[in-house]
Amino acid sequence: MTGKHKIIVKNNRLYYELEIEEKITIIRGDSATGKTTLIDMIWQARHYEDSSGIELISEVPCKVLYRDNWKWSVEEAADTIFFIDDGNVFVTTEEFADAVKRSDSYFVIVIRENLYHLPYSTDEIYGLRCSGRYRDTKRMYQQMYRLGPAET
Repeated sequence: MTGKHKIIVKNNRLYYELEIEEKITIIRGDSATGKTTLIDMIWQARHYEDSSGIELISEVPCKVLYRDNWKWSVEEAADTIFFIDDGNVFVTTEEFADAVKRSDSYFVIVIRENLYHLPYSTDEIYGLRCSGRYRDTKRMYQQMYRLGPAET
């Protein structure tokens, strides 16, 4: 899998727009910026489809990896964007790093610590930026912004 992939995840209150360009993308940020909510919404959109009220728009399949299914999922899926939330300790293992290197999928990892075994670019470390407010009638828009070196 190569190239840039746009992903939109939305419901009636939240709107996330992400552009994934590299095999490994890191999302960092303060608490309560919506990182885990993004992962949860992707999972719900995949498992509950129309009944979740969440719309997932992507050219390629998006899946959430958890500690119980990560190895099988990475080995079996091709051309997929995997999302991994903070707290999944398998992400810091050499076994996971080897599986990522062999895979042709992309990986979006929400994590606060460094991943020494994974070859990711500092250009692919992002935070989430909010606009709008949590109100009954307003949607909150979440966009990624680069934390690494500024573009020239």
